[in-house]
Amino acid sequence: MINNKLGDGSGAGEKAVISSQNWVTGLSAENPWQTKQIAASLRNYNQLELLAGVDVFTMPPKVAAAGHKELSGKFSSRTHENYDVSFFDSAKDAHIEKFWEVDSKVLKLSERLARKIPATGSELVHIAHEEGCEDMFPSLSKEEKGFIVSDGKIPVHSRWENKISEGKIAPDTLLTLAGLASFTVDQEMLDQRIRSIIE
Repeated sequence: MINNKLGDGSGAGEKAVISSQNWVTGLSAENPWQTKQIAASLRNYNQLELLAGVDVFTMPPKVAAAGHKELSGKFSSRTHENYDVSFFDSAKDAHIEKFWEVDSKVLKLSERLARKIPATGSELVHIAHEEGCEDMFPSLSKEEKGFIVSDGKIPVHSRWENKISEGKIAPDTLLTLAGLASFTVDQEMLDQRIRSIIE
């Protein structure tokens, strides 16, 4: 699943989703089953056209309603599009390309995992580090884990800038960790609310 947090008009979100779809489709062609990609949480109805060809969409009802009202409904696949991405000079060391590029280290890691599935999470992390993919499964201090929880879905970049530029954590990994932490906090609040009603 690709949660489309980059839908900010820069083209980065669309490029990431289309690129990911092409990788998912290409790699699935070698398997006896098809992996499908979900482009989750579309933010604007025009993404329905920009991301046509992606396997599955999820979106708020208001985005779906706007798409139904504003779009022709004549969609054609955009999986061969190469959307340009605009960068500020300050983003040169932010490794934004991690959202759409799959380098040789990642491919080598996936091939190794396909040959033998790790028995534990710790073994998976160890293998990833051996293959040079430390930024995918970063080592975090207690303080850094606290920042991920306290900052919400969008981490404070200044806290992570050095670690990102040094290749110690990838920006997509950081957003994934933030999203999981936010979900955990929301779920705990819901659980507490339900307990207060039934107990």
